Amino acid sequence: MTSIHHFLRSVAAIITLSAAITNIGHAADLTRYDPNCGIKIEAAVNIVTATWSADGGMLRLTLDPTPGNKIIESIERSAGDGQPFVQLLGPSDVQFLVTVGSRTPADAKQKFPYMYFDKPAERPHQTYAAKFEPRDVVVESEGHRAVIKIAGLSAGPFAGDLVFRLYAGSPLVHIQAAMTPHGQNIAYFYDALLDGHVDRLAYEDLDGQFKTQEPTGDNLTPLKVDYRTLIGKTSGGSIAIFPTPHAYFYPCDFAENQGFVQFDRHRFGIRQSPIAGGAGAPWFDAPDGKVQRMDFFVLPSSLGPQELLDRVKRYTHGDTFVPLGGRKTFTSHVHAHLVVNEMAGKRIHGNAPTQEFAAVFKRMGINIVHLAEFHRQNEDGHFRNTDSIRLDEMKKMFELYHQYSDDNFLLLPGEEGRWYMANPWPPDPKIDPGHWMSFFPRPVYFTWLRAIGQPFAERIEPYGMVYHLDGREDAIRLLSEQQGLVWTRHPLIKASFATPDAFKDTDFYKSRMWLGAAWKSMPVDLSQDRLGRRSLDLLDDMSNWAIAGGYPLKAMPGEIDLFEIDRTNELYANINTNYLQLDRLPRDDDWTAVLDALRERKFFTTTGEILIHSFAIHDGKARADLQWTFPLSFVELISGDGTSVHRQHIDLSSSAEFGRQTFSLPIDDRSAKWIRLEACDVARDAAFTQSIDLR
Repeated sequence: MTSIHHFLRSVAAIITLSAAITNIGHAADLTRYDPNCGIKIEAAVNIVTATWSADGGMLRLTLDPTPGNKIIESIERSAGDGQPFVQLLGPSDVQFLVTVGSRTPADAKQKFPYMYFDKPAERPHQTYAAKFEPRDVVVESEGHRAVIKIAGLSAGPFAGDLVFRLYAGSPLVHIQAAMTPHGQNIAYFYDALLDGHVDRLAYEDLDGQFKTQEPTGDNLTPLKVDYRTLIGKTSGGSIAIFPTPHAYFYPCDFAENQGFVQFDRHRFGIRQSPIAGGAGAPWFDAPDGKVQRMDFFVLPSSLGPQELLDRVKRYTHGDTFVPLGGRKTFTSHVHAHLVVNEMAGKRIHGNAPTQEFAAVFKRMGINIVHLAEFHRQNEDGHFRNTDSIRLDEMKKMFELYHQYSDDNFLLLPGEEGRWYMANPWPPDPKIDPGHWMSFFPRPVYFTWLRAIGQPFAERIEPYGMVYHLDGREDAIRLLSEQQGLVWTRHPLIKASFATPDAFKDTDFYKSRMWLGAAWKSMPVDLSQDRLGRRSLDLLDDMSNWAIAGGYPLKAMPGEIDLFEIDRTNELYANINTNYLQLDRLPRDDDWTAVLDALRERKFFTTTGEILIHSFAIHDGKARADLQWTFPLSFVELISGDGTSVHRQHIDLSSSAEFGRQTFSLPIDDRSAKWIRLEACDVARDAAFTQSIDLR
């Protein structure tokens, strides 16, 4: 099957969406369309035309589902009322290539709720070029938006609609293959392309150089570009193609740029890689019967390619996390291998490893990086050693982090612990193992194991006080004495598949030492309307556990969970950050303020496109000050009473792109003991607050 996969991805005479079109012979159904939505729709037999204002002009999209014709007849732009329309893109087809493989079934004995350690690319798989046999065209309004759905799209076990989503005031043409899979244990990914004439292609390479070239070749050629964007230059303007910034990227251990755009002499578009470095490359989940929405964006403009790329970059703030007054950005769980790389004299792009690493995060607007060093024995340090080898590596870590920290940037030490490292901890074979993160407010020397004859604590020069752990009680004692924090990493997945649920009733979990668990978009299921549902549901469970148990609410910071990072990585697509309430960074030898902000839940988490300037509860109302780039999809107020969870969904389909608004929302749930907020945009980008205790 693998040979078929490679053939179908590169064949020039690919089956296009228009090749199998049958004449539908009637006009679109407009019964669910409201002209007041801001998108003017005109429909004739086999023709649908949408006209709307955006970026100081007018755009016009004409669709033509006629046999032998391309589905997009044209995309045009006018400078304003009464001005002529200029063609930006001529007849073009939309093509989806869907690569379908198998998901290893979850182990019934372990009861894995989610799958990560899977590599469908290593098993038989096949790439299907989507076929299009249109039956019906339906136009619907959603607030200040119009949706054009054309039935008859299929690819292997998937079948459904080709969808065009348009947003009043925005030049985005949001295209989806909204298809339902039929079958069990399906894993997949997709490519999306425009097949239409462009004169040249333009992009920014990984060295920050803007380049153009002719679209040549009969086989699809991957390109490694910045900002995940490829631009086609035409006689009338430019057409940018790019994926959703985060949802398009399935989780993996490394953020290497695999070449996420592609082209040949006829086509250009986005591309997903079947392989990724690390222990897992799980692709997308496709639950049987759940509609998978395979998105990409087309942005037409009269601007030149370089100016249009700048326009595209606004949606992700140029792949940075913008500064907010009174807040500092905090990112956690990075296995950078800085210490062992530095000790080995490794160079990355001519830089020392820590220098390269720090420069990447500084450029992205990250103020605090909490690392997870010494992850694998012998490969990344010697976390199992109880002697000076371990202590020398810790000393080097503290020195490196101090060297590369400054008034606006902190590297902070942490390690991803395992229950079994402390002989094991807790020593109950009925409790499944899990990974957790250690975080101390100051440099602390310790060994995860204690050699025979070693005391719990001893002074060893030149390190000072050194702690040796021998089981659960020693670990709790160290955390108590040093005011440390721990929390579950990748909860309910990977090696934490049963945690924190497995030990939620222990005194240790209920104490101030245990922060909670971490959030990341893992796995990815494109039938869901938001990222990271696995962890968000757990956050609600943890809040109800706390109410029922009478102890303080737990927290859920976002995590990265990536390995070695350099400036060529596609990092923005794979990370999130937490905006902590901090006026300034603490001193680089006392980070109590960072731990306090986490413990007191004084932060929000975001993929970057949505900012939550404030969220508060007063007089039975929730007040939220939000800012966003892509048009918003919804906000939800999620609350609970210690037993159940209540969701209050607020549709925001009337929102425009690049907005800011303060929402005052009456709270429906009168029995609520805790409440939090989630916000999501049309690209599934996410932001959420921590739970507020209403007791």
